[in-house]
Order: sequence, then structure tokens, then C-alpha cells
Amino acid sequence: MRFLLIIGCLVLFQGCSSQEPRTMIAEEALIPLLAELHIADSRMLLDSTAPDSLRIIILREHGVTEEQLDGALRYLSDNPEYMAAIYSQVVDRIVESSD
Repeated sequence: MRFLLIIGCLVLFQGCSSQEPRTMIAEEALIPLLAELHIADSRMLLDSTAPDSLRIIILREHGVTEEQLDGALRYLSDNPEYMAAIYSQVVDRIVESSD
């Protein structure tokens, strides 16, 4: 499962540019944000009653804009080793939340 999630993310972000985002999201904030977004995406896929605005709500709760998230994801995609390290922690957080 962990391997598939990391591979999926690498493929998803493969075509992004290499510029570092203007406002990088701190690692300690990025990990819980990504975990929560992935859980929400799964809920929206499985539950047709989940609101589409869930992503926007999560970003607001974390004080992050779409532009900041996009920049962070572009940066991660251009730095695969760092991305793998971040997503390893994201997956751990998702697993912990399911226990």
C-alpha cells in the first residue's frame, strides 16, 4: 500500500516545473496536511455524500492556499528523494489515523 501511494504520487507530479515555491510549507505542517488531504480524497471517492469543498476546508484549517500547496507539490516532484521521505511520514500518519 505504502509503495503504491508513493509511486502514484511520483507519477502524478512528474510533469511539474523545478522552481522552488515562493512560500514553502514547513515540513511539520506539510505532512499532516497531505495526510488529511489524501484521507479526504479517499472519502470523496468512496462516499458520494462527502462535500467537494472538503479540500478547501482542509486547506483553510491548515492556513494554506492552493498556490502554496501546488508550489510544495511541484518542489516535491522535482526532489524525489525528499518526496519519498515526506510521503513515508504521510503514509505513517494515515496508518496511525486508521488504528
